[in-house]
Amino acid sequence: MALSDAARAVLVAPPHTAMRPKKSINYLAGYPPTRVSQIRQLIAQDQLAERLLLKYPLAHETRTDRALYDYVLATKDQYLRNTGGLSRVAFDSKLHVMRNALGLHTRISRVQGSKLKTRREILVATVFKEMPPEFLRMIVVHELAHLKEGEHNKAFYQLCCHIEPAYHQLEFDLRAYLTHLDATGQPLWSSLPLKAPVL
Repeated sequence: MALSDAARAVLVAPPHTAMRPKKSINYLAGYPPTRVSQIRQLIAQDQLAERLLLKYPLAHETRTDRALYDYVLATKDQYLRNTGGLSRVAFDSKLHVMRNALGLHTRISRVQGSKLKTRREILVATVFKEMPPEFLRMIVVHELAHLKEGEHNKAFYQLCCHIEPAYHQLEFDLRAYLTHLDATGQPLWSSLPLKAPVL
């Protein structure tokens, strides 16, 4: 049975529009090659998920934008009271996909009459809705630190470590998990209970 030209065009996409494999993000860029190879080996041996679940057994309870706003504001009020208010805090489903970012802080200044109004927002990728509380805290600390320090410099990381002393370990563990998620497509905390069962 011969196919018409129109049917053939539907079945065979031209080279410039053909589906290309999704480019993986290197979440472990900048880490020593020995640590990167250890993580990749644990993923290949199907051991990384087990280790992460042992270390971080439960998912957090912060599921709504309002709960996230309250969580971020409580952390900000404890450590960064003098940095100005936040207009909006929300989970963003497009953030990770479109910008290859896990969190985003924005500062928009507008002149209103004779005053300069600043609107500050923090957006967190929705992938964080189903993660342990430690990973959510790490990304929140990271974005809050940007309210005071704009660049990823020494002062920025010192502030992150002041707010969360285990910041660097949490960031590495998060990046290891994201590498696992990218390689396997299997989220670890999406089917777990939010709270520990009462015994």
